[in-house]
Amino acid sequence: MNGNQLNDILKNHFSKYLEDDLNLGFAPCFIGHEKCSPKKPATFNLSEKEHSFHLILSGTGYVVNGNKTRRLGADDVFYIPPKNAGSPKKIYYYPDKKDPWEYIWVNFVGKDVPKLLKCANLTEENNYYSMQTPIFLRQQWTEMINIARTSTKRNVSFFLPFVIKFFAEIAEERKLINRTLTNKEKTVKQIISFIEKSYLKQDFSISKIAENFFYSISYISRIFKEITHMSPTEYVLKLRMLHAKDLLRVGEYSVSEIAYVVGYSSPFYFSKEFKKYYGVSPSKFV
Repeated sequence: MNGNQLNDILKNHFSKYLEDDLNLGFAPCFIGHEKCSPKKPATFNLSEKEHSFHLILSGTGYVVNGNKTRRLGADDVFYIPPKNAGSPKKIYYYPDKKDPWEYIWVNFVGKDVPKLLKCANLTEENNYYSMQTPIFLRQQWTEMINIARTSTKRNVSFFLPFVIKFFAEIAEERKLINRTLTNKEKTVKQIISFIEKSYLKQDFSISKIAENFFYSISYISRIFKEITHMSPTEYVLKLRMLHAKDLLRVGEYSVSEIAYVVGYSSPFYFSKEFKKYYGVSPSKFV
């Protein structure tokens, strides 16, 4: 293997073993990120103890479960049980050759992992789920990987909140899906989807939401806060600050560049908002 090949592998693949001193009955034991090569072979879960969960960031791939093959893409989640976990079926996954996927994964161990599976309604038979509002979960997991890349932290207690949020988000979405949504909830769900697609634009405003849905700004604000317990403005700010924090952790962009990327026309105003939100200026954020 030459130096260029090794650099390509290191660029596209990252993983980290985690050490558990909590003994909670469940714990993440491995986290990782990979932008797969089109030629990457099928992956089987060879561990007899580890449950594996993947969040697809981009691209396409396939999960084979017995005689069923499922094509999955960005914002889909899939679960691979331990080897021979009560079933002789082969469950494995591989990337699409033309559009190989990129994903973040977390492996869990412990006697109480089935409780997490039940919470998220993931089973060996029903081992995939398409996130309805994925942006927050994507940002959380990306932040987790960025921190792991740039620090020596291995303790489970540090990474546990990120991965527990994974199960909570799916559980909350499925709870809503499994009951009939009210008209207000349906509208707010559509508004959230619109915000997540548009909030990075510098000309984005709450009036854009009102124009798109043909409602008044006051009505949009009222029903949004009633359902989410925050105003649309607060929600947009949260998304922008989370995205800015992720970019700052990467360490490759200036404060001015990040300001424009996350939707601010003024770096000064962005810095002011960031300090107000996190208590520290972006230039001093670590």
